[in-house]
Amino acid sequence: MKKIHLFALLVFAAVLIPTSVFAKTYGAEFNSATKDPNGNLYTLVWIFDENSKSLTIEGKGDMPEMSSGAQPWAKYIKQIENLSVEDGVTAIGKRSFGGMSALKNVEIAPTVKYIRMRAFENCAALEEITIPGTVENIQDQSFLNCKALRKVVFEDGVGSIGCYMFGSCKALEDVYVYGENTTISRMRSNQDDGVWFRGITDFSNLTAHCRQGSDADKYFTEDIYTITNWANNTKGDEKEQSFPKKENSMTAGGYHLNVEYITE
Repeated sequence: MKKIHLFALLVFAAVLIPTSVFAKTYGAEFNSATKDPNGNLYTLVWIFDENSKSLTIEGKGDMPEMSSGAQPWAKYIKQIENLSVEDGVTAIGKRSFGGMSALKNVEIAPTVKYIRMRAFENCAALEEITIPGTVENIQDQSFLNCKALRKVVFEDGVGSIGCYMFGSCKALEDVYVYGENTTISRMRSNQDDGVWFRGITDFSNLTAHCRQGSDADKYFTEDIYTITNWANNTKGDEKEQSFPKKENSMTAGGYHLNVEYITE
């Protein structure tokens, strides 16, 4: 009789327990792009939790360059809503998180020094992100085509930021560059200008925030209107190229960027 009651209780409990309790985690090791003192590549680990829809990157060293849709976690890429790059990881690789269409929350550890090209391109649901002040360089097109992106904060201490950063990010409202010494690239992007906001056609709700007198101030108030597709050499002089010089996308569209100075 007791066995019957126990079996019935287990069946009843199984019915009541949410299926999310049984959600699985997936993951594997993958090679870092960085070698240890013995010449061996460090090992990184990725873990995807089906229940929380979270991807965690752990380990030591730089993440390697990747291709969108071919990352180790590509099977789950459309499910990932939360991303955590943990202490020990020193660089986010090219296209590492591109195409995460459900991604909403990103946490980047202070050990990360570099964010490579197109790291977060085509993250269609991402609305906000903060780049820690420990990042020395964030490369070109890191947020290309992030359609829902509204707010981006580059904390004080960020070293340099590449060109064409927010191409076609048409929901963008606020960009904060807190560092007085943070530099912004004036270079071109392929055969077009390297303007941060190329592809945006409505600037009425977009404001850039920076320190008065900073490199970002000069970029937002002056240089953003003069950059073209014409590359510069190390001396800043224009040199001949195989394609014609194009007009700046800001002036061609008659666009004006709102700028507010950070005082706190």
